[in-house]
Amino acid sequence: MTKEGFLDRCSEQEALEILLTNIMMRTPHGKWAGCKHFGLRDFFEDVRAHPERIEQAKEEVNLTLEELGVRYRLESIVREPQPSRDTDAFSMTFSIEGEPEPVVLRW
Repeated sequence: MTKEGFLDRCSEQEALEILLTNIMMRTPHGKWAGCKHFGLRDFFEDVRAHPERIEQAKEEVNLTLEELGVRYRLESIVREPQPSRDTDAFSMTFSIEGEPEPVVLRW
């Protein structure tokens, strides 16, 4: 966003990063009327107790991206080791048809 409140032009990868880290990760699952698969907060809040939620989150991300017409597909979500047990960090690896290099997002 510009200081005037308009959307800045950005690359497709930057848009993906904004969508995932700033919007989808903070939104409760299923709480956006535009896409029933949108929202990941619930999946990552209890991932320590339910590691299978990572695979469910991956499926929901791909359904969301497909429904929104985004060309990326999530290949994997990996929980990254952290020095503190109080925080979690993840990396997500995306592919896009026709592109040789994957895109990896960390948060």
